[in-house]
Amino acid sequence: MKKTNILLLVLAIAVVIFIIIAGGNKSDELSDANDPLVLNDNAVVLADQNAEADIVTVSYAKLAKPGYVAVYTFDSDKQNKELAGVSEFLSAGEHFNVKVPVTRKSGGSHQSVVAQIHEETTNDTQFDAEADTAVVDDSGTEISSEAEIGDDLPNAEDIDVVEEVQNEGYMVDQDVADDLSEDTGTPDDNTGTEMTEDGGTTDEEVVGDEMIVPDDSSVTPEDDTSVEENTDTNTETEQTGA
Repeated sequence: MKKTNILLLVLAIAVVIFIIIAGGNKSDELSDANDPLVLNDNAVVLADQNAEADIVTVSYAKLAKPGYVAVYTFDSDKQNKELAGVSEFLSAGEHFNVKVPVTRKSGGSHQSVVAQIHEETTNDTQFDAEADTAVVDDSGTEISSEAEIGDDLPNAEDIDVVEEVQNEGYMVDQDVADDLSEDTGTPDDNTGTEMTEDGGTTDEEVVGDEMIVPDDSSVTPEDDTSVEENTDTNTETEQTGA
């Protein structure tokens, strides 16, 4: 009887240990999934882009405290900046592809803009340019990112966010960066037009690894049969003549 009780106790302990280990692994996986891309407390990344419909897309923003991303334009001497637009109220944490409606200045194909983080200080979730001060780093420098907008620049959805973040010089979690690059990379568009040697094009469509050619051949299955029958007739004629 004692041996049975001991075995049951050992089995119960083993089950408890298994549950603890499994739960710990699950927590680690969940933690990894929620890890931010950028290790800095605050960050903002704005890439050169085509500001279609007067909307600037801020590729990445990380806020230590709730606030906003504001976009500014410069004067001709780049000495003074003017508020062009502001995002909606953002929670603390990281945000990807933040849309900011802006008012663009007329004249010139390109325009320099800068994005900055502002902390919400009045708790009304309404941006106040004077009260909601710009966030600064440890050296007292405003955290910002400058870029160009113009009609001949890449569309926002084609921008590699991870690459832009790294180019900006922020410290990143490489594991998260690798995961994001795999999950949000530019889709592989396998449908296109192929150039011929004479400069023309074909209408071939590529799906996966298979090339599909439109069925515009003038030879139908019936035509193939006819050609085959004619070949047989010619062969018989040649044999008779011989």
